[in-house]
Amino acid sequence: MVEFYANNSTDPGDYYIGEKLRMGNGYLRRMDNPAADGSSLSCYSSRAGQVDVHYSSGIANHFFYLTAEGTGAKTIGGLSHNGTPCNGDSFSGIGKEKAAAIWYRALSTYMTSTTNYSSARTATLQAAADLYGSNSQERYIVSKAWAAVSLGTALPDPGGNPSPSPTASPTSSPTGNPNPGNALTNGDFEQGATGWTQSAEDITNSTQQSPHGGSWYAWMMGYGSAATETLAQNNVAVPSSGTPKLTFWLKVTTQESGSTAYDTLKVSANGQTLATYSNANASSGYVQKTVDLSAFRGQTVNLQFAGQEDAYLSTVFLVDDVSVG
Repeated sequence: MVEFYANNSTDPGDYYIGEKLRMGNGYLRRMDNPAADGSSLSCYSSRAGQVDVHYSSGIANHFFYLTAEGTGAKTIGGLSHNGTPCNGDSFSGIGKEKAAAIWYRALSTYMTSTTNYSSARTATLQAAADLYGSNSQERYIVSKAWAAVSLGTALPDPGGNPSPSPTASPTSSPTGNPNPGNALTNGDFEQGATGWTQSAEDITNSTQQSPHGGSWYAWMMGYGSAATETLAQNNVAVPSSGTPKLTFWLKVTTQESGSTAYDTLKVSANGQTLATYSNANASSGYVQKTVDLSAFRGQTVNLQFAGQEDAYLSTVFLVDDVSVG
């Protein structure tokens, strides 16, 4: 995905790994057809845990390719690809951006050091449900792709077409409240400042920056001088069951460099800091963040985003589609 994102005309994106190493077959690995290297596994089996991890990783590589591109022969980046499924199935992919979003959320939110292939399947299905809905075409294709590498069975087809991909562009992002069970008022800011208390005019529909969804978002900091700001909502009822959490989309752009946190955005509930983001979290687009609210289960809390910038160089924190559920 980094290769596709770089969009280098002299090295276009593809699903071959190490294709410039001048190996006899022209590559080190192939994600579309892992077994083509003679050692990697394309399909899951009970022997997956008995082979070198670089070979067993072919199963996940194959799953990702099928999720993104689907089955059948095609040319990508000037190279021939053929996403041959292990079960003879045929289906279209959901696109590499959505596949990457699902995999990243599964990896960063649900997977641990003990995750095996079965629990990786569960993690990606949950991630797809989080991003696109439990009855979405995206989640269905994830299940189809796992079945196509011989892990589990496909879910029932919900019908319909895939949803728009989550990006920084307001024309391709979902609009409105991304979570109808949201305990927050106006979590997507589409009603302006309704429900929120702000120390500055943070909630805006300015076209100088892009929202994650809709037209409105919160633009915090970016002064290039010593400053603080707060954006808060009071009397937020945290769910009394399950694992309540705060989720929101954050984009960080900065003039700072390095990993030192010079400028920060802190998230707190009832004055207790739960998460801190900084210039070190700079991103090219919006990234979904999740904060555990289990300690406040069944309570009513005051939720706050607090920005602080030092005296030199600026950092902008864009917040959108905030949800408690």
